[in-house]
Amino acid sequence: LLFAWGRELEAPREALIAAALLVLTYGFVSEGRRGEFEMLLAFFCGASVLCGYRATRRGSWGMGLLSAVLFGLAFLAKATPAFLFVGAPLAAWAVAQRRARVFLDLRLWGLVVLAVLLGTSWHLYLYCFHPETLQALRDQLLLPFGVDPVGGATARHFEPAWWYFEEVPQKHFLLVLFLPAAVANEWARRSEGWASPWRFLLLSAVLPFLVLCFVPGKQAHYLLPILAPVALLAARAMVQMGRGSSSRLLLGVPAFVCLTVILLAGLAAGWVLVVLETVHPVLAVSGSAAASGLALWGLVAHA
Repeated sequence: LLFAWGRELEAPREALIAAALLVLTYGFVSEGRRGEFEMLLAFFCGASVLCGYRATRRGSWGMGLLSAVLFGLAFLAKATPAFLFVGAPLAAWAVAQRRARVFLDLRLWGLVVLAVLLGTSWHLYLYCFHPETLQALRDQLLLPFGVDPVGGATARHFEPAWWYFEEVPQKHFLLVLFLPAAVANEWARRSEGWASPWRFLLLSAVLPFLVLCFVPGKQAHYLLPILAPVALLAARAMVQMGRGSSSRLLLGVPAFVCLTVILLAGLAAGWVLVVLETVHPVLAVSGSAAASGLALWGLVAHA
């Protein structure tokens, strides 16, 4: 998805850097390793948003149809959050561009109905053939807002509004180190019009985050769908910011930390091989150091 966005934005360097940032981000790697429904939600939401963006810019109803199908799959994965990560940014972007007339297009509402029907197909099946599950579906429909404790559910996760500001530095290190640079870069380019795709990426990251802050139920993995646009915005800052003292502080320090982590990760992998006695110690250490050095060279040379 990041490289698809890179092609759409004509920014391949930014896409490569964004991919490298996500690979180095603990929360992203941890969730991706387990392959849970949260990662499915993140993928289908991201793909749906990309196709929705292409449909809006190109007037392609084929892309709109694909976006609707992907939204339905995202809804099947984790239900209502798909509205927040797909529907809300696309609708807000249309309003920001003063294109609210699109909401009067019957073809758009046809795609919305298709997306909702696909997303709720499993729920409709249960309702029609297993009506005894209706109460359980009602209890889980708005999980982020809390569920009925009588139903035996435990996924309340009530936290204060500032909870994500405490959790993000822990779960999304190292990407979080580049957030100040991304904020400074976007502020410096605040005169960009809403037609800019970068404005849309900013909206697709900020709007869901603000809503999630005020939703009572919170978990760290709720932020997974917005990591891709955040990584792209951070990568844009790394490419576009100048060489002044502020950029050395906002980019130099995080970059040094990331490169250090890459080197240490390779050496740690070599140490594990030595402990497990799978290869000769000299070969393990030299091979891991060479792999880390090659990764560093590739990232710096191509980015």
